Amino acid sequence: MSCLSLLRYSSHGFSPSLTAYPTADGIVQGGWVTPSPLLTMSGIITTPVYILFTRADLTPSETILSPIGILPAELLIEIFSHCVANEPTTPPTLRQVSWRWKNLVDSSPRLWQTIVLDNADTNTRFSEHQVALWMERSKPLKYDVELNVDNPDYILPLLSPLLSSINRWRAFRLSGKRDEEIPMASLELTPDSLTHLHLCLHDFDQDDFDDDEPRITFSPINPGQCTNFALNI
Repeated sequence: MSCLSLLRYSSHGFSPSLTAYPTADGIVQGGWVTPSPLLTMSGIITTPVYILFTRADLTPSETILSPIGILPAELLIEIFSHCVANEPTTPPTLRQVSWRWKNLVDSSPRLWQTIVLDNADTNTRFSEHQVALWMERSKPLKYDVELNVDNPDYILPLLSPLLSSINRWRAFRLSGKRDEEIPMASLELTPDSLTHLHLCLHDFDQDDFDDDEPRITFSPINPGQCTNFALNI
Protein backbone atom coordinates (compact mmCIF):
# COMPACT_ATOMS: atom_id res chain seq x y z
CA MET A 1 0.00 0.00 0.00
CA SER A 2 1.37 3.39 -0.88
CA CYS A 3 -0.80 5.78 1.17
CA LEU A 4 -2.94 5.95 4.26
CA SER A 5 -6.61 5.29 3.56
CA LEU A 6 -9.63 5.19 5.81
CA LEU A 7 -10.99 2.21 3.87
CA ARG A 8 -11.57 -1.13 5.54
CA TYR A 9 -10.79 -4.34 3.70
CA SER A 10 -13.43 -7.08 3.65
CA SER A 11 -14.24 -10.10 1.49
CA HIS A 12 -16.06 -7.69 -0.81
CA GLY A 13 -13.04 -5.45 -1.21
CA PHE A 14 -12.42 -1.98 0.19
CA SER A 15 -15.35 0.01 1.53
CA PRO A 16 -15.23 3.62 2.76
CA SER A 17 -15.91 4.58 6.35
CA LEU A 18 -16.86 8.25 6.57
CA THR A 19 -17.95 8.34 10.21
CA ALA A 20 -15.19 6.62 12.19
CA TYR A 21 -11.52 7.49 12.19
CA PRO A 22 -9.35 4.86 13.89
CA THR A 23 -6.24 5.34 15.92
CA ALA A 24 -2.90 4.13 14.59
CA ASP A 25 -3.16 0.94 16.69
CA GLY A 26 -6.75 0.46 15.61
CA ILE A 27 -5.75 0.56 11.97
CA VAL A 28 -3.26 -2.26 12.42
CA GLN A 29 -5.22 -4.41 14.88
CA GLY A 30 -8.57 -3.96 13.14
CA GLY A 31 -7.39 -4.93 9.71
CA TRP A 32 -7.18 -1.43 8.33
CA VAL A 33 -4.73 -0.48 5.64
CA THR A 34 -1.23 0.07 7.04
CA PRO A 35 -0.38 3.81 6.97
CA SER A 36 2.77 5.13 5.38
CA PRO A 37 5.49 6.40 7.80
CA LEU A 38 5.12 9.94 6.44
CA LEU A 39 1.53 10.21 7.63
CA THR A 40 2.02 8.83 11.13
CA MET A 41 3.35 12.16 12.36
CA SER A 42 1.83 13.57 15.54
CA GLY A 43 -1.59 15.06 14.96
CA ILE A 44 -2.16 13.40 11.59
CA ILE A 45 -3.12 9.76 12.05
CA THR A 46 -6.13 10.41 14.32
CA THR A 47 -7.38 13.41 12.33
CA PRO A 48 -9.82 13.02 9.41
CA VAL A 49 -7.40 14.13 6.72
CA TYR A 50 -7.88 13.24 3.07
CA ILE A 51 -5.46 11.89 0.48
CA LEU A 52 -5.63 9.82 -2.69
CA PHE A 53 -5.57 6.10 -1.92
CA THR A 54 -3.76 3.86 -4.39
CA ARG A 55 -2.70 0.25 -4.56
CA ALA A 56 0.09 -1.22 -6.61
CA ASP A 57 -2.30 -3.74 -8.16
CA LEU A 58 -4.81 -1.07 -9.28
CA THR A 59 -4.73 0.71 -12.61
CA PRO A 60 -5.10 4.53 -12.66
CA SER A 61 -8.79 4.14 -13.59
CA GLU A 62 -9.32 1.97 -10.50
CA THR A 63 -7.75 4.41 -8.07
CA ILE A 64 -9.98 4.96 -5.05
CA LEU A 65 -10.58 8.43 -3.61
CA SER A 66 -10.46 8.23 0.18
CA PRO A 67 -12.12 10.79 2.48
CA ILE A 68 -8.90 12.75 2.82
CA GLY A 69 -9.10 13.68 -0.85
CA ILE A 70 -12.23 15.79 -0.37
CA LEU A 71 -11.32 17.62 2.84
CA PRO A 72 -11.68 21.42 2.43
CA ALA A 73 -8.44 23.29 1.89
CA GLU A 74 -9.04 25.44 4.98
CA LEU A 75 -9.18 22.39 7.24
CA LEU A 76 -6.10 20.84 5.66
CA ILE A 77 -4.15 24.05 6.25
CA GLU A 78 -5.30 24.09 9.88
CA ILE A 79 -4.02 20.53 10.31
CA PHE A 80 -0.75 21.45 8.64
CA SER A 81 -0.33 24.42 10.99
CA HIS A 82 -0.43 22.07 14.00
CA CYS A 83 2.29 19.94 12.42
CA VAL A 84 4.42 23.02 11.77
CA ALA A 85 3.93 24.27 15.33
CA ASN A 86 5.60 21.09 16.61
CA GLU A 87 8.20 20.87 13.85
CA PRO A 88 8.82 24.12 11.90
CA THR A 89 10.81 22.33 9.19
CA THR A 90 7.79 20.20 8.18
CA PRO A 91 6.54 22.21 5.12
CA PRO A 92 8.96 20.64 2.58
CA THR A 93 7.87 17.18 3.75
CA LEU A 94 4.16 17.97 3.55
CA ARG A 95 4.45 19.37 0.04
CA GLN A 96 5.89 16.07 -1.23
CA VAL A 97 2.73 14.07 -0.44
CA SER A 98 0.69 15.15 -3.46
CA TRP A 99 0.26 17.96 -5.96
CA ARG A 100 -2.68 19.29 -3.98
CA TRP A 101 -0.72 19.38 -0.74
CA LYS A 102 2.19 21.02 -2.55
CA ASN A 103 -0.04 23.81 -3.86
CA LEU A 104 -1.65 24.32 -0.46
CA VAL A 105 1.65 24.49 1.40
CA ASP A 106 3.25 26.81 -1.15
CA SER A 107 0.28 29.20 -1.03
CA SER A 108 -0.01 29.31 2.79
CA PRO A 109 2.43 31.87 4.26
CA ARG A 110 1.46 30.99 7.84
CA LEU A 111 3.15 27.59 7.42
CA TRP A 112 6.50 29.28 6.75
CA GLN A 113 6.55 31.75 9.64
CA THR A 114 9.30 30.09 11.68
CA ILE A 115 12.91 30.05 10.48
CA VAL A 116 15.05 27.58 12.40
CA LEU A 117 18.84 27.83 12.32
CA ASP A 118 21.18 25.44 14.07
CA ASN A 119 24.95 25.57 14.29
CA ALA A 120 24.99 21.77 14.11
CA ASP A 121 24.35 22.26 10.40
CA THR A 122 27.78 23.41 9.27
CA ASN A 123 26.77 23.61 5.61
CA THR A 124 26.44 27.38 5.26
CA ARG A 125 25.07 27.17 1.72
CA PHE A 126 22.18 25.00 2.87
CA SER A 127 21.37 27.38 5.70
CA GLU A 128 21.29 30.37 3.36
CA HIS A 129 19.07 28.47 0.93
CA GLN A 130 16.70 27.52 3.75
CA VAL A 131 16.51 31.12 4.95
CA ALA A 132 15.79 32.43 1.45
CA LEU A 133 13.03 29.85 0.93
CA TRP A 134 11.27 30.58 4.23
CA MET A 135 11.57 34.35 3.77
CA GLU A 136 9.99 34.16 0.33
CA ARG A 137 7.21 31.70 1.17
CA SER A 138 6.18 33.56 4.36
CA LYS A 139 5.48 36.84 2.53
CA PRO A 140 3.69 39.10 3.31
CA LEU A 141 3.58 37.89 6.93
CA LYS A 142 6.24 38.45 9.56
CA TYR A 143 8.24 35.49 10.78
CA ASP A 144 9.99 34.16 13.89
CA VAL A 145 13.71 33.44 13.99
CA GLU A 146 14.88 30.53 16.15
CA LEU A 147 18.63 30.21 16.54
CA ASN A 148 20.17 27.27 18.37
CA VAL A 149 23.91 27.55 18.89
CA ASP A 150 26.48 25.93 21.15
CA ASN A 151 29.37 27.81 19.56
CA PRO A 152 28.94 31.64 19.53
CA ASP A 153 31.14 31.89 16.44
CA TYR A 154 28.14 30.69 14.40
CA ILE A 155 25.70 33.38 15.56
CA LEU A 156 26.55 36.15 13.12
CA PRO A 157 27.13 33.90 10.08
CA LEU A 158 23.73 32.29 10.58
CA LEU A 159 21.87 35.55 11.24
CA SER A 160 23.49 37.61 8.50
CA PRO A 161 21.13 36.54 5.67
CA LEU A 162 18.16 37.64 7.80
CA LEU A 163 19.35 41.11 8.80
CA SER A 164 18.27 42.71 5.53
CA SER A 165 14.64 41.92 6.39
CA ILE A 166 14.77 42.54 10.13
CA ASN A 167 11.61 44.64 9.85
CA ARG A 168 9.75 41.38 9.21
CA TRP A 169 11.02 39.67 12.38
CA ARG A 170 8.11 38.89 14.70
CA ALA A 171 10.20 37.31 17.46
CA PHE A 172 13.80 36.23 17.95
CA ARG A 173 14.65 33.19 20.07
CA LEU A 174 18.18 32.24 21.04
CA SER A 175 18.76 28.83 22.58
CA GLY A 176 21.80 26.87 23.62
CA LYS A 177 23.18 26.99 27.13
CA ARG A 178 20.58 29.62 27.93
CA ASP A 179 17.30 30.48 26.22
CA GLU A 180 16.18 34.02 25.34
CA GLU A 181 13.20 35.40 23.45
CA ILE A 182 12.81 38.99 22.22
CA PRO A 183 9.54 40.41 20.81
CA MET A 184 10.58 42.53 17.85
CA ALA A 185 7.55 44.81 17.43
CA SER A 186 8.62 47.26 20.16
CA LEU A 187 12.06 47.77 18.59
CA GLU A 188 10.68 49.42 15.42
CA LEU A 189 13.62 48.26 13.31
CA THR A 190 13.92 48.50 9.54
CA PRO A 191 16.74 47.37 7.22
CA ASP A 192 17.82 51.01 6.81
CA SER A 193 17.67 51.89 10.49
CA LEU A 194 19.63 48.88 11.75
CA THR A 195 23.18 50.21 11.82
CA HIS A 196 24.54 48.34 14.85
CA LEU A 197 23.82 44.88 16.20
CA HIS A 198 25.56 43.82 19.40
CA LEU A 199 25.20 40.28 20.71
CA CYS A 200 26.46 40.11 24.30
CA LEU A 201 27.11 36.64 25.69
CA HIS A 202 28.30 35.63 29.13
CA ASP A 203 30.60 32.77 30.06
CA PHE A 204 28.66 30.32 32.24
CA ASP A 205 31.88 29.20 33.90
CA GLN A 206 32.41 32.59 35.51
CA ASP A 207 31.26 32.95 39.11
CA ASP A 208 30.05 36.55 38.80
CA PHE A 209 27.30 35.69 36.32
CA ASP A 210 24.30 38.00 36.71
CA ASP A 211 21.13 36.19 35.70
CA ASP A 212 19.41 39.49 34.89
CA GLU A 213 22.19 40.77 32.67
CA PRO A 214 20.94 41.41 29.12
CA ARG A 215 22.59 39.14 26.60
CA ILE A 216 21.22 40.65 23.38
CA THR A 217 21.20 44.39 22.76
CA PHE A 218 20.18 46.39 19.71
CA SER A 219 22.07 49.69 19.74
CA PRO A 220 20.30 53.06 19.25
CA ILE A 221 19.68 54.00 15.63
CA ASN A 222 22.32 56.33 14.21
CA PRO A 223 22.10 56.69 10.40
CA GLY A 224 25.22 58.86 10.36
CA GLN A 225 27.50 55.94 11.22
CA CYS A 226 28.53 53.01 9.09
CA THR A 227 26.75 49.74 9.54
CA ASN A 228 28.52 47.60 12.12
CA PHE A 229 27.72 44.16 13.45
CA ALA A 230 29.67 43.08 16.51
CA LEU A 231 29.81 40.02 18.72
CA ASN A 232 30.88 40.56 22.33
CA ILE A 233 31.79 37.50 24.39
